Amino acid sequence: MTPGLVRCLARRALVGAAVALVAASAVFYVMAHFADRLIFLPPPPTYGRDLDGLVLLPTSAGDTVAGRMVEAPAASLAVLHTHGNAEDIGLLDDFVAPYTRLGVTVLAVEYPGYGLSSGEPSEPGAYAGADAALAYLATRGYAADRVVLHGRSLGGAVAVDLAARHAVAGVILESTFTSAFHLMLPFDGLPGDRFTSLEKIPRVHSPALVIHGTQDEVVPFGHGERLFAALPPERRKAWWVEGAGHNDLLWRTGERYWDEIGAFLATLQEPGP
Repeated sequence: MTPGLVRCLARRALVGAAVALVAASAVFYVMAHFADRLIFLPPPPTYGRDLDGLVLLPTSAGDTVAGRMVEAPAASLAVLHTHGNAEDIGLLDDFVAPYTRLGVTVLAVEYPGYGLSSGEPSEPGAYAGADAALAYLATRGYAADRVVLHGRSLGGAVAVDLAARHAVAGVILESTFTSAFHLMLPFDGLPGDRFTSLEKIPRVHSPALVIHGTQDEVVPFGHGERLFAALPPERRKAWWVEGAGHNDLLWRTGERYWDEIGAFLATLQEPGP
């Protein structure tokens, strides 16, 4: 190889590295400054003030978040449900009614900027809304150790954060990601990352059920596997749903979905879970 060719290849390598650096810097800038717009996709509200069980909860962030609470008679547990993106509590009939048939009270809470909630969507705002819902359940007789968190997709990240700070009765993580930026790029620990569940989940000491479809096209199956692996072995259970994607898991599993959740809830109501 001639010296001239070596110099030419070296220049090309330097140019390629510079282009890659500029491209990576641009991606990081966009993700850091526009992350909330990329992460949150609130739909037009699907419900009004006549929604059955509607509650409006003030948060520590200055917002008011909407919730839907349906109480089951003589329930010993309450489920705090945090939904996925691009939906609101008006679309959760398929969650609320079956939970009450299992004999548990359910409170589905909104995020700021979704449904009838005030404010703009943000990570701190979502956490503040979940905190407000947990505090509200306490006023209704459900202390944290009698509350089960069920978060789906984005809501799973909210549930992980809440469970890392409160000793709740249990946690159900469905189709949940390790972090928001890790959905977009194949790296962990990126500057400015949002909803860093993999980092927080070792602080979750409550019994946990992790549910994930093996063909999830939005949150790859590996995210669920990594979250499960980071939980205490003696207090975790996984249900990997073969062939299920991100939005068809409930429909593919049918009644088994509620059988699995009912069995998990039953373990939490036994002495010394």
